[in-house]
Amino acid sequence: DVESAVGAGRIRVIDIGGGLPVNFGSEEVKPQYGDYSHILKKSAPTLFSNPKRTIVTEYGRSVSAKAAWAVCAVEYVKKSGDGLDIAVVQAGADLFMRTCYCPQNFPLRVSTHHKFDGKMLVGAKPESANGLSETFRVKGSLDGTHDYIRAESQVTIAGPLCFGGDKIAEEILLPELREGDFVVVHDAGANTLSTFSRHCSRTAPPVYGYFRSVGGDVKVVLLKSNETIEHVLSFWEEV
Repeated sequence: DVESAVGAGRIRVIDIGGGLPVNFGSEEVKPQYGDYSHILKKSAPTLFSNPKRTIVTEYGRSVSAKAAWAVCAVEYVKKSGDGLDIAVVQAGADLFMRTCYCPQNFPLRVSTHHKFDGKMLVGAKPESANGLSETFRVKGSLDGTHDYIRAESQVTIAGPLCFGGDKIAEEILLPELREGDFVVVHDAGANTLSTFSRHCSRTAPPVYGYFRSVGGDVKVVLLKSNETIEHVLSFWEEV
């Protein structure tokens, strides 16, 4: 007990470090900050015994992780001989460095969306997908129909970088992906742009924010422009 040695009331601030985990498994926000405070007070009540003492902490990635998601277009799909589809998208270890290098520690959820209207795709067993998709066809699209229900397949979501570990998700069941469809990477608001990698001299993407106006309309605003080739070249000139 430090105060027993230096005198009661001498310690005015205690920094307990920080970092709060994020629930990457669903949209649910947990643990809540209130839960963290309650557990801390229960586990270490003496921290709060002096009302004049300030306890300092920080919540790390939990502050912003669920505040953003990334949208990547599928550039092409490669069919492997063992039934695995490899969908190559526009971002990988450049933007999702932690997930690609340490997937067991930093897995991210992905969802798949139709290339024409962005509606979420639904997976079904291969034998039933064709029949079900008839009820999910919408007239008036570029090709006359949309098919939202597709046969499930084993898919790896791969990035554009030139090494085998550039994978956002590996061998997961997803609705069949096609060129032009979209992959949404959820909970992408932390440790993405802040750790962006210059490997392969990729340009960082733009960042948009959105909100609902008083009238109910959704407004989209540009928060950060995409990088240009000139930005990348200037980075290497300064090294």
